[in-house]
Amino acid sequence: MTTIKGAAKIGLQGSTGPFTDPVTNTQFSNTVPETFLAFNCEVDGATIERNTVVNFLSRVGPGVTLPAGKVVLPGRNVTTNLEASSGLLGKVANLTQADVALMEGVVEVNQALAEGYTDLARADLTNVTGINYAPVTAFNPGG
Repeated sequence: MTTIKGAAKIGLQGSTGPFTDPVTNTQFSNTVPETFLAFNCEVDGATIERNTVVNFLSRVGPGVTLPAGKVVLPGRNVTTNLEASSGLLGKVANLTQADVALMEGVVEVNQALAEGYTDLARADLTNVTGINYAPVTAFNPGG
């Protein structure tokens, strides 16, 4: 579960690129910007811009702004703006095209599941109670 505390601002501002992928050294833009908050991360009064990732078991502290194009590494506690913007300090990395593809994939799967479970519930509320049916989706064609 993601924890949001205080006056956090998430995905309200930030650049769509261009960003430089550190793996391929190519420039890319993400004009449909995502903000990805992984399981068990914490945003405590921080500003998390668009086109960012706050990874598993990581935290961004009060008053910190995670700028567009940055990824908080798993398990890191980012407490200053310098830590949030400089990869040299070991707490963040640059956003890659693979990060964007992962974010888009997670959103796609979640939308499909939400639609499928909504259809199951509309047909009969007991379809979504306890251990029960799985929705039919492109990712789960057998239901």
